[in-house]
Amino acid sequence: MATTRFPVPHCGCARSERRPRGFARRAGQVRFAAAAHVIAAATATALAGCSPEPPDPGCPSGLVRTEDHLCVPRGAGGAHDAGGFPVDAGGGWDPSQPDPSRPNPTQPPGVPSACPADAALARLDEVLPNPSGPDIEGEFIELLIERAGSLDGMQLQLHDAATGATYLTIPLHGRHAAGERVLWGTVPGAHAWPCTRSTGCIQNGPDGVLLLDCAGAVVDAWFYGAPPPGGPAWTRTLPTPREGRSLAMCRRAGVAGTGQLGAALPTPGAETVSFDDASFCAASPPPPPPCRPGPLAVINELLYDPVGPDAGWEFVELFGPPGASVDGLWLEAINGADGRPLFAPVRLEGRFSPTGFFVVGGAFVPERDQLLEVTIQNGPETVLVTTCDGVVRDALAWGNPTGAQLFGHGTPALSVPAGRSLGRLPDGFDSRDNRSDFIGFRPTPGRTNEDGWID
Repeated sequence: MATTRFPVPHCGCARSERRPRGFARRAGQVRFAAAAHVIAAATATALAGCSPEPPDPGCPSGLVRTEDHLCVPRGAGGAHDAGGFPVDAGGGWDPSQPDPSRPNPTQPPGVPSACPADAALARLDEVLPNPSGPDIEGEFIELLIERAGSLDGMQLQLHDAATGATYLTIPLHGRHAAGERVLWGTVPGAHAWPCTRSTGCIQNGPDGVLLLDCAGAVVDAWFYGAPPPGGPAWTRTLPTPREGRSLAMCRRAGVAGTGQLGAALPTPGAETVSFDDASFCAASPPPPPPCRPGPLAVINELLYDPVGPDAGWEFVELFGPPGASVDGLWLEAINGADGRPLFAPVRLEGRFSPTGFFVVGGAFVPERDQLLEVTIQNGPETVLVTTCDGVVRDALAWGNPTGAQLFGHGTPALSVPAGRSLGRLPDGFDSRDNRSDFIGFRPTPGRTNEDGWID
């Protein structure tokens, strides 16, 4: 079996200490088994800072004390290292061998160590190490239950990534349904954890959070601030989140970022949806609809200077095939002073009326078919109807001071006084010259311009 060696102090540890499955101590070294469920940070943590325990009266019946102060089976089959841990013929750790010196701490004395028959499958889902305000009032660790069952015997371990020390072990318990999010911490609805520090229980970093199954194997591990020393590639590491932000897993299927960690607004007990990076874990926008240029249409009437406030009263009326869809048509405007767009193109949606009119108007124009959420200048200016592929269907320019940049058809139309609209007569007539085609009217949005003719 291939192994990786990580030097650590050689020392004897208390029998009650739990060593994550997958690690063995030999000749002053910890050997990391090359298996996906084992993590080097847990190895260093499990052994860091331990000291020889004093001799006790003796080992339980059938066990003998090693030089490393551990109890192992008397005459147990198979080779063992100097510390009493089983090894395979090739000198590596043999995961098939039991570790008699490390019984499952959740089992009472005299009861064989065993995982629940219906052990749950869980993963880390969200961690808040540094809440806004006092840490003791808002820290939490959230697990997502992927397979229903019991958490009995599982553990959360908090590791100081700088020193490798485990500073808090949290035993887990209870039966939970698939898809349930289970909390440990100090937020409402969370299970209490064995920590009473007034300054909070999760260090702000660099730190790590490990989830161990009931057999002691590391099944998930997150680190923030710094990666674990010599840890395998599958460990997840992020910069330390800022105050008030959690580390959360993106679990949206089919989006970029699925299965990755990001900083987010805390959502204890619920799916994380608000990540700091808006593009992370966001559903890809639907592809734009294929370009189908809209029908032939012309600008039929324009009110750019209502009496009183302009906002909400302005409108642009189009004339086109009765009942036809306006999909594929856009409304644009160009500032006559500098030739730049006055507002972002407005995509038109809806249908022409049975009489061929379509009104894009402000909030106070009751005849509108689509709300006009921008304002139109009094001029000089150009209003255009374009298609999704950039073709100009029609263009109306008005006013013509020196230096104006206008893009209408032919000569710009003459300006009209406040309260009057520019319109075609008859409706839809187009000679391709704005001054010839547009005259002043009383506004008639959605109706024939003949109703607004001024003698």
